[in-house]
Amino acid sequence: MTRKILVAASAVCFSACSAAVQAQQAGQQVPVQAQQQPAQGGQVRIPIVNPQQAVAQGDATVRQAPWEPLSPQLEQYVDTVLNVWEKRTEGIKTYECELHRWQFDPTFYKEGHSTHGEGTLRFEAPGKAEFKIDTLRTLTNKQPAKYEVLQNEPHGPHWICDGQWVHIMDQNKKKATKIELPPEYRGERVYRSPLPFVFGVKAAEMKARYWIRPMDMKRPGEVWLEAVPRRADDAANYMKVQIVLDQQDTLPKGLIVFMTNWTPQSPHREVFQFNNRRTNMVKANLMQIFRQSFIQPKLGNEWTIDEQPYTPPEAPQPRVATPQMQPRIQR
Repeated sequence: MTRKILVAASAVCFSACSAAVQAQQAGQQVPVQAQQQPAQGGQVRIPIVNPQQAVAQGDATVRQAPWEPLSPQLEQYVDTVLNVWEKRTEGIKTYECELHRWQFDPTFYKEGHSTHGEGTLRFEAPGKAEFKIDTLRTLTNKQPAKYEVLQNEPHGPHWICDGQWVHIMDQNKKKATKIELPPEYRGERVYRSPLPFVFGVKAAEMKARYWIRPMDMKRPGEVWLEAVPRRADDAANYMKVQIVLDQQDTLPKGLIVFMTNWTPQSPHREVFQFNNRRTNMVKANLMQIFRQSFIQPKLGNEWTIDEQPYTPPEAPQPRVATPQMQPRIQR
């Protein structure tokens, strides 16, 4: 497992979607129910990848500007939204919400989603977060569509970032992986992961990482933005994202993640929805309970744990020139 972009584990933490998704080619609005199609099975791969390798293998590309330059008016609108969003989130110390996730894999099921997960998402500044799918319903019959909690796979992914380590726990197989983050990704810098879509938004950094444009979804009380990665490390994990901001609390209520293999003909994507969003709980006893969730999880003896401490890369050894041998003179 590559450590260069370990913090990309938090890509699983992408926000949620509201009730409609824009049809990409026709410019239509399509109900979310018709858009939900996740990957087969419940345990989605945590996208810890080497971005350069992903790009080299063709799994991701660093795209050129995906659209014509925005008009000055639209550019100003995007800047205003990002600045308001930044001011709203910079004061968030704690955050939690109910989480829904739908996965779409049209190669498996074209008519709808193939899994629906329900769980929780938590955050505490600086740099602590938890993503947990407690209940996973998997498509067991296509005609008519039927979803059930499988006996051997009742849970979805669960991970905790405690600021120094990422704990990835397979609740179904009782296997855990502990990955130590490189020093540059600990604490505040964990915001350089996809977490800014939910928590610590920095307007200037968002503009540097993504091409961003507004979407005219005409949905009262919502602001839609579309973001396409400029950098290889982001493009290695997703092609683009659509963010749904709630105008009332200026926080994401949804996010649609278009996977690296997304095409209009094969729209692989994940859709998330955040409900009952709560920030900055004030009661001391609640705060203490909240913090407990980010302490290294205590797992039973039945768990298998793989611990991977961070190993600094070795400095390249200086090259020493080999002296040229003088030709031997025959006498």
